[in-house]
Amino acid sequence: MKCLSMVVEADPGILARVDMQNGVHGRFLDHSTSVREAAVDLVGKFILIRPELTNQYYGMLIERILDTGVSVRKRVIKILKDVCIEQPEFDKIPEICVKMIRRVNDEEGIKTQIGRAHV
Repeated sequence: MKCLSMVVEADPGILARVDMQNGVHGRFLDHSTSVREAAVDLVGKFILIRPELTNQYYGMLIERILDTGVSVRKRVIKILKDVCIEQPEFDKIPEICVKMIRRVNDEEGIKTQIGRAHV
């Protein structure tokens, strides 16, 4: 993931390639929570810089809101909150809000993230 991050930092447009999407999607499904979290973080950083990538990665990202790793879910909620704020024209915002609200009964850290997102 570190190598991929360095490549994407040099050229964020590379995330638009289908083979890159497939590679990132594979990391979203990795057995290791830290790998999944790093992949989510990578995508989150660059969809905020390049909003045209949001639609391409939205499906993969929203699935991780149900991840078994608390840190992954927290990261996804933070990214989705940032998408709602920085990309108010994004057509999936109502769906994002519904998915986030459904996580209210999650661990305390998740509840805090959701509370911050809806203030």
